[in-house]
Amino acid sequence: MKGSLSDKVKDYIAKNPGVTEEQVRQRFKTRACYQAIYYAKKTGAIKEIGGGLYYEGKYFQIDKAWKAMRYLRRFTASDIAKMAGCTRHVASAYFTVLSRAGYIKKVGVVKTDRGRRVVYSVIKDCEKPVLTTGGKNACS
Repeated sequence: MKGSLSDKVKDYIAKNPGVTEEQVRQRFKTRACYQAIYYAKKTGAIKEIGGGLYYEGKYFQIDKAWKAMRYLRRFTASDIAKMAGCTRHVASAYFTVLSRAGYIKKVGVVKTDRGRRVVYSVIKDCEKPVLTTGGKNACS
């Protein structure tokens, strides 16, 4: 992996969607990771969706996932992953953040041939959720 630390951090986040800041710091083991993450966020190369979760900014999978949730109204992580073009892990991580912020809630469980899937529903419908670290959330 050649390039600056910022490029390496951006590439690592692109290959590992839903990675936390702690995981990035453990991977690179340098104090400069804070600066690299700050720079990548500032330039739009990565996005923080809340709770310390980061995603590559150029794909905007989170925006697609939110639109899919609003469209379906009742959904599972698999449903959203298919529609948004992300992994089920990314969708589940986003659900956790949105659930804590009061945008979605669990409404049931569906049995599948591979196990059980939690069904969620949108309870605070807005154009785009705004997730802040201060606990104050608003719709844009």
